[in-house]
Amino acid sequence: MISSLHGRLLEKHPAEAIIEVAGVGFRCRISLATYSALPEEDETVALLTELIIRDDGADLYGFAEEAERTLFGLLTAVSGVGPRMAQGILSGLSVEEFARALAAEDLVTLTGIKGVGRKTAERLVLELKEKLPHLAEVAGEAVPLAEEQGEEAAAWQEEAVLALRSLGYGTGEAEVAVRRAVEQMEGEPTVEALVKRALTLAR
Repeated sequence: MISSLHGRLLEKHPAEAIIEVAGVGFRCRISLATYSALPEEDETVALLTELIIRDDGADLYGFAEEAERTLFGLLTAVSGVGPRMAQGILSGLSVEEFARALAAEDLVTLTGIKGVGRKTAERLVLELKEKLPHLAEVAGEAVPLAEEQGEEAAAWQEEAVLALRSLGYGTGEAEVAVRRAVEQMEGEPTVEALVKRALTLAR
């Protein structure tokens, strides 16, 4: 799994960027928000990534911020929403704008995104609103997964995220579920206990 890239920005376009790492050029699909955050070509850049494997190939998606990658994972977990549509949603609305539209069940704003019809907008609200009571917090992802809890806490939270991903959950969905589980549990629970609690929140 390719989770991040750090190298030289060879090319950048509104929907994709090519990053050279150790002599290899990686083509990443990106949103307009990430495009706006990219430096000039030939400068050093770092992107978070999500590798999507399909029957006919694979695509690498790049994100300037963790909040955007998190939302991408949640979007692609929604029935009928593929990676390309998720990329379009992230290009049409910032994470903060999407969170507000979701909270308000604002179908007008959601259907204003190219490719998102009313049924898809209704599905986004139905499947994400209850899963993301803290989407506003996720949108302000200046807060790391284990803020102020030390390296040990960060390690077992990361293990819990990996465990959820091995069970088929997307990266964003797993991270949100683990974060919510941590908020509800006192002390430092075992990874097993944390995963069990997160599973009830990721459903």
